[in-house]
Amino acid sequence: MNDPVIDHFHNTAISFDSIYSGKKSPIGRYLDRLLRWDMIERLKKTIEVVQSFKDPSIIDIGAGSGRFFQPMLQAGARKITAVEPAENMVKVAIQLIKEQKLMDVEIIPDSWLNSEISEVHDVVIAIGFFDYIENCIPSLKKAHSFTKKAFVASFPKSGTIRSRIRKARLDMKSCPTYYYSKSQVIQLVKDAGFKKWEISSFGQLFFVVGNP
Repeated sequence: MNDPVIDHFHNTAISFDSIYSGKKSPIGRYLDRLLRWDMIERLKKTIEVVQSFKDPSIIDIGAGSGRFFQPMLQAGARKITAVEPAENMVKVAIQLIKEQKLMDVEIIPDSWLNSEISEVHDVVIAIGFFDYIENCIPSLKKAHSFTKKAFVASFPKSGTIRSRIRKARLDMKSCPTYYYSKSQVIQLVKDAGFKKWEISSFGQLFFVVGNP
């Protein structure tokens, strides 16, 4: 693979998925509820956006282990095109699709910029994606070009104690991460071409809903 981020998620697919599945020790689940509650909150807010449209088609950029698939389909999504480059993440997502008997989900095992998608979708989401992208603009511009109604993304906040701890921890694992101020997020969304946007802040992240 030779991409440190893809390698990281290939090697940690099962442990990452356990944040959502809860398949870990009681202490681990407690720490997730205490420290990672904003990950669940961003899922809830994403579902609210999906529910605001009738039978939307979805692109899920950096879909990971697929934990957003079932909630989005239950919220009314008619189909999901998921883009995920980490091989083991794709395997976990495929297994999840089988276990949950999910229909209308297509997984593209490639990076977002290299992926070949021909159809504009109603909603494009990039949750937990820009944490690992040094230059966001090409990915944001591509997302804009495939967004018909709404773009949903999260960006980790810079300057917090937890962001410094997280960066140090992932640096030790050779996985680069990037963090943002609100003004930086606004500028990125503008530069990508979005005409309207709303930015909310909770926990350790900014949550963006943009309209093309």
